[in-house]
Amino acid sequence: MSANGSVADTLSNSPDPATPQVRSARHLGFRIEPLKPHLVRLLVVVLGALIALGLYSLFEAQQDRALVHHSLTRLRIEAQANQAQLEIALEDYNASDKALADLVAQIEARLQDPASAAARIPQESLNVLLPPVRLDSGAWQAAMATHAVSTMNLSQADLWSNLYAQQERMQQDQADSNAFGYRFRVAFETGPVVTREEQAQQLTLLKEAQQRIRMAELGSRGMISGYRFALTQSAKFPETRGMQTSDPS
Repeated sequence: MSANGSVADTLSNSPDPATPQVRSARHLGFRIEPLKPHLVRLLVVVLGALIALGLYSLFEAQQDRALVHHSLTRLRIEAQANQAQLEIALEDYNASDKALADLVAQIEARLQDPASAAARIPQESLNVLLPPVRLDSGAWQAAMATHAVSTMNLSQADLWSNLYAQQERMQQDQADSNAFGYRFRVAFETGPVVTREEQAQQLTLLKEAQQRIRMAELGSRGMISGYRFALTQSAKFPETRGMQTSDPS
């Protein structure tokens, strides 16, 4: 046998180094081929779940925006109504202050009289104490109950929270006047003739009533300013978190 023939036989009988890789690839392809339909189904399920989650998130965001918009609309309407009530009350405070000033002058004139007794002041002249102005807060309570506040833009939430805290303090101050009103009425429920000591007590209460009326007037003016500020700023701030708007300054 020739040398060339020996080499050819040797090469033909030796294993091909690429044969194991080719066989492995073919075997792997054979194993993956039946799994393709299942992989496609899995991919479709995953994509469907992601799309469903995205649509649900969009739906929730839309619902939150609608809830916040409705709550802010109610808050603004309520603030306007409360502001209107206080503006009417300011006129009553002015009239009450003038009536109290007349009563103070009347009793001071009596006390300057050497006589120690005087006729009782008619009850109809004592209708100078005004009942507390009832300001509504239902819209704010509803916004808290529906968790609309937690979805509001932070500037909106702080704005309305501070406004209703100021309103609550004002209502508490007015509620304290109820006890004073009772003392005031009792002091003037005297007999037909009022002694000098009773007149002095009445004068003290009338001056205190004057001071309370003027403080209530100042508080109402401050509250009206608070309503105006809240209504103006609320229109500049975005409604919900993440929304963009122009500079509120």
